[in-house]
Amino acid sequence: MRQATPRIPAPVRQRLHFHLAWTTLDRAPLTDARLARFLCGFPRAVAMDERARVLQVGMVSTHLHLLIAGHPATQWPRLVQLLKGGSAAFANRTPELQRAPPLRWQPGYTLETVSPSLVERTRHYLRTRPTVRITPRPAPTESLCRRPVTAFGKSGMMHR
Repeated sequence: MRQATPRIPAPVRQRLHFHLAWTTLDRAPLTDARLARFLCGFPRAVAMDERARVLQVGMVSTHLHLLIAGHPATQWPRLVQLLKGGSAAFANRTPELQRAPPLRWQPGYTLETVSPSLVERTRHYLRTRPTVRITPRPAPTESLCRRPVTAFGKSGMMHR
């Protein structure tokens, strides 16, 4: 009797992009450069663990925007919970990130799909958002989030 050869699944082309945004509680301003830098890096690490990739971070004083490339198996409510709750919990427990009042997020969020043809335009929008108000002088978000991410090659396949 012949044994069946295991089938190897064919590669799947995935071009799932999302624009995620949420605000601080009562739109309280973010005023600390260290916190802003933390908010650029934290979502990238969390997203990778949840089968997603942050392509661009955009920040203004009262809210955070992320352009995310997702996987069909990404659990969006879980990812958002980890991003919002995890960032606040970590920032409020880390002495160098602690501030008064503590970092708290408004309940809810906005999650919208982004067409593959509009990814670069959305990236540009987030990159050119108004600056984060950091004392003593405003600084552009780009200077705080200096991690360029190239996630897609010409084929549209996600690269790690």
